[in-house]
Amino acid sequence: MSAIGFCDKCGEDNWESAEAPFERARCKPCGYLPVATMPGPQTDFVLSRAAHPAFLGGRGSAKTAGGILKMWTYVHNHPGANGAISFPTFTDVDRIFLPELRKFFGELEGDEWVYQEKKKILVFPHLNCRAFILSAEEPGQGKGLNLAWFWMEEVGVGSGHKLLFFNLQPALRQFGDDYDDYQGWLTSTPNVQFPWLKQLYQDGISPVTEEVIEDPEEYPIFPARTIDNPCLPKKRLRLLLSLWGDSRMARQELEGQFISVEGIVFPELKEDVHLRHPPPDHEFIATVGGLDFGDASPTALLELKMDRSRKIWITREFYKRNATDDDWIKAAAEWNLPLILCDPSASEKDLMTWRMRYNVNLQAAMAARDRAERGRLWRTRLAVREDGFPGLYISTACPHTWNELLNLAHYVPKGQEEPQKSVFAPGTNDHSYDAGAYGMSYFERGYIGRPQKTIELVKA
Repeated sequence: MSAIGFCDKCGEDNWESAEAPFERARCKPCGYLPVATMPGPQTDFVLSRAAHPAFLGGRGSAKTAGGILKMWTYVHNHPGANGAISFPTFTDVDRIFLPELRKFFGELEGDEWVYQEKKKILVFPHLNCRAFILSAEEPGQGKGLNLAWFWMEEVGVGSGHKLLFFNLQPALRQFGDDYDDYQGWLTSTPNVQFPWLKQLYQDGISPVTEEVIEDPEEYPIFPARTIDNPCLPKKRLRLLLSLWGDSRMARQELEGQFISVEGIVFPELKEDVHLRHPPPDHEFIATVGGLDFGDASPTALLELKMDRSRKIWITREFYKRNATDDDWIKAAAEWNLPLILCDPSASEKDLMTWRMRYNVNLQAAMAARDRAERGRLWRTRLAVREDGFPGLYISTACPHTWNELLNLAHYVPKGQEEPQKSVFAPGTNDHSYDAGAYGMSYFERGYIGRPQKTIELVKA
């Protein structure tokens, strides 16, 4: 059999026939069995040489298959390289992993690969490679290993994955400093209940230090959707699409997006309703800034404008971790904000210092000091009114603000269905949420049309 191309291992173009489902042609001269990946994200993921690529997608998007094919490709390209494979629980090995591995390479079991169940080791005898099977329920197992690679499967299910990941990273040391092919990859459906994955891969933030990582290119995401897998039963897929529609559940489970599903604060938030940039000639009658101070957490400064129909537009955002006073002051100056309403917990002494040092009109948003009041301000403005339009729009130039509101969730205790509405879920960002509420409080208190209060500034 020809027309496949030259073998990557021996360079010959002489292949055995392949007829059964999932069967691939083997090279006759050397016995090499190449992998066949789906074009697109799965192929890009398998071929990626980044330190920690992640294949994140919806259910049934061939994530496990992608992990297996990447493992198979890696060990054949690096004989002698030991690795580790982790699962949420050990039961996932027999329930998910081995059936999928046999689907692709079942005819080679016992010869080119052997699973030693008692030792929990996957062995590749001809390649002198071993893969230790781990469970995220016991993250300490990742310590003390000497590895060249690891694969973590379904890190969005269960707990322990974060600690295991940071235990496995230092284990990539088998061949010393001169080895350039150390890799640890992840496959999963995203889950914002475990925010470390979103922080590291989407936000570019270290889950340990909460600072911006220096090499985000080493943590690429290869996104995959359920509908992109041509092997799924079409009738079942159509049923899911019909049942789940454009819901949050569908966006997480079918689209593979980082999105909150439980305890959502603003379920009424819709992209086709609230996400809109103002037209170039749109007329505004008032402008104010809303500011939430951060330290290691982001500082958020928003520009809010009101038009003649009394609708509010959030037109610009400044959003930065470890921001200095000079950073947000520079943004405020560039936007020419006449007034900034800020976190009411700021002392009058600090406010006066900022006013004098930076010549900025800064006031505490006392009307929005209560969390319930901040929620009311947002909910009132997001509601669609009698004219069929909401009272607030968020510009497409404000992605952090949009993502915050979209994923803002109340804490749902384990084993319960009802959220605690007085507490946000762990890992939830609310910086733009607070900044927006501070700014909105200006419009809610009837300031429009009244002379704006000014503050006499004394040069320091």
